Amino acid sequence: CGYKSNEVQSAGEIAEKGCKHTLRVTAKEDLNRQIIKTDSASVIIPELDFEIPPNTQKGVLSTVEGVLRTAADNLKTDQEHRRQVDPAVAAKIDDIVRRLERCAEGEEPFTFILDDPSGRSIIQSLCHSQPDPAVRSSTYERSVQQNVDLGLATSDEAAAADMQKSQPTASQPQ
Repeated sequence: CGYKSNEVQSAGEIAEKGCKHTLRVTAKEDLNRQIIKTDSASVIIPELDFEIPPNTQKGVLSTVEGVLRTAADNLKTDQEHRRQVDPAVAAKIDDIVRRLERCAEGEEPFTFILDDPSGRSIIQSLCHSQPDPAVRSSTYERSVQQNVDLGLATSDEAAAADMQKSQPTASQPQ
């Protein structure tokens, strides 16, 4: 039937900490790196002031180029209607699409950040036996809200944590 899917549905445990992978894309080979992006991960390209927020797309197995092209294609959806309703917004989106396409072609260097509170997203390393100098990876403690979003805490626990933060401590003047 020709059906294809690159959707990833995680079946494993959520990692103890979130992870953040930062890739400086400067060569065509960087665009071909495989990535696993869970649905809880965000993709950020600071040079374009562009973000794919968490939980707005399903998890995927793709390449850096594939993520850029999918984002550009998704932004193109309903552009004709946008041009009629809000030409200024449509023009800004057209500019972002052009820049995403330039990045996907390797015509513009950029930073690709994959930030995943679940700790399960990855960017392929091209240095199999040693750290890849093009990828910086780190882990972090999740916020209470991120734990709620992942189903690891309840909204009541988040509210309690917020209340605790707003209470003055003994060392704080009132």
